[in-house]
Amino acid sequence: MSLIIIGISHKTAPIHVREKFHLSSTQQDLLLSKLKLRLEVLGAVVISTCNRVEIYLHLLKENLDVSFVLEELFKIKKQELKSCQDYFYQMQDKGAIEHLFKVIVGLDSLVLGEKQIIGQVKEAFEVASNAGSLTGNLNLLNRLAIRTAKIAHSETDIGYGGTSVSWAAVNFAEKYLENLDGKEVLVLGSGHMGELAVKRLVKSSLKKLYIMNRTRQKALVLAEKFQAEPVSFFELTKLLEKVDLCICAVDAPHYVIEKEAVESFPKKRSSELLLIDISMPRNIDPTISNLDNIALFFIDDLGSTLEKSYQRRKLAVKDVESIIQQKIKEFDLKSKKMQNVRNGELTYSSDSPKLIEENV
Repeated sequence: MSLIIIGISHKTAPIHVREKFHLSSTQQDLLLSKLKLRLEVLGAVVISTCNRVEIYLHLLKENLDVSFVLEELFKIKKQELKSCQDYFYQMQDKGAIEHLFKVIVGLDSLVLGEKQIIGQVKEAFEVASNAGSLTGNLNLLNRLAIRTAKIAHSETDIGYGGTSVSWAAVNFAEKYLENLDGKEVLVLGSGHMGELAVKRLVKSSLKKLYIMNRTRQKALVLAEKFQAEPVSFFELTKLLEKVDLCICAVDAPHYVIEKEAVESFPKKRSSELLLIDISMPRNIDPTISNLDNIALFFIDDLGSTLEKSYQRRKLAVKDVESIIQQKIKEFDLKSKKMQNVRNGELTYSSDSPKLIEENV
């Protein structure tokens, strides 16, 4: 097969560049529909997370010009092609397969061994399947990638300790503020990342934990689960005047905390306000970092905050890489069997699909 990946990640681009290409679910669907119209594209999958945007293509044949991929992406995101194209990378065939396996096990994550990426990759392939852009080879790649992640996390220490960006944010706050005991904390957003942050925060002896979400019912459900206090977005400015820490995990296309809302805080607050934005795109105005008495940090600042468990996870990398190489060989074997069935070189029977998919 001819498999190509084109992408941008935290390893090749800073957050102010990556956020320009973050795709909403609607934009992902639009990009998939555009790619499906190309005769040279047999299948496509689009992964968009806080740390990466990657497009996986199953092509009709090798050595095809794929410049159209970035052209379509840049059109959707209304960006000039010349301005950012150097931040993108391209890999093919074995290199692309190996890259996906490294991504899904967390070797390529900002936080080594991150587990959230497993669900994000699965969802991306499900979206592609629903859009009719998932070929048999891409489906096999997906199944083996998930299997690789399961083996890596069950048989090695790659996922030891807290390995999500949300946990990294709380760990960062603990170190920055020395500890969180007796602190008042606001979590903006009650989605998956917000809930992970809350789950980690309740391990500290907080004075007060507030949960805010645009949909109040979601805030109520999460607050009840962790004995926190749900609050309305209308109370945002008032709460920011009093809390010690605010973790923002909101999925909004605009800033939810703007400079104008907090620029008077240096005079009103007796202590520094710590803001940590783990959203993509960013939901806190970065110019706030210029204000006195307010400290603002983003995702890219959090990568080295899990030192205690990091060393143990780092020791597992070689074992994980060995698992990945085994699964690459397995993919090669099974994809060749699939091709032989298509070519009629193997006798097709009702057992053939099982031969192809068993033990994936």
